[in-house]
Amino acid sequence: MPLIPHRNHLREAAGPDENEDQDVTVEATAGTQAFLNGVPGLAHMSTFERGVAALTQYQARENTLTVPRKHTETLHPAEGGEEVLVRLGIWLSNTRSRRTKLTDQQRAALAGLGHHWAR
Repeated sequence: MPLIPHRNHLREAAGPDENEDQDVTVEATAGTQAFLNGVPGLAHMSTFERGVAALTQYQARENTLTVPRKHTETLHPAEGGEEVLVRLGIWLSNTRSRRTKLTDQQRAALAGLGHHWAR
């Protein structure tokens, strides 16, 4: 999946992508990206990866880092299959409160999206 330069660490953390030749993202005015044709590999993502995908999609659409605690984000798979509901507000709140347990790559992914508390 093509990423803007300061997000290369997300790509490296995610590993190889069989859909690399497809243009699956669109850049928003906020500098974040949203999934244009669905989220590639959604069925095989970890909970953290789904949270980051949902956060990326939400930030691109809403142009804000603030997520209401009760907000649920719907992710659509690129390959077909069932959509995934991510309780994004709760996920973000829990992730922030447990940030000391995050790996360096996970903190870098969140910081790359503008969440400076993750550094």
